[in-house]
Amino acid sequence: MEAVILLLLFRRLHLPGSKIINTVSKGAFTVYLLHSPFLLYIGIPKAAVASPPLMVLHILLATVGIYAICFLCYLLYGQVTGPLFRLLERKWPALLEVRF
Repeated sequence: MEAVILLLLFRRLHLPGSKIINTVSKGAFTVYLLHSPFLLYIGIPKAAVASPPLMVLHILLATVGIYAICFLCYLLYGQVTGPLFRLLERKWPALLEVRF
């Protein structure tokens, strides 16, 4: 429910600036939904007992890696479902309309 509420709150937010920033920010919702399972596989206990520089490096690499994997899932989801949503929107425009 929290993820849905966040999506609805930020859905109409349009940041001025680069198209890249807007694209990356759209993928952040997917990262929010998918990041938890990846935390089991990144070796947090080993990194927690490592030296501070190694721990910071581990945090940075894990963050970038998880974000990249989840962002790729976002792009793949868009490619797979895009044609279906366009078809549904043409046939039944009110079906995909979100009202506040």
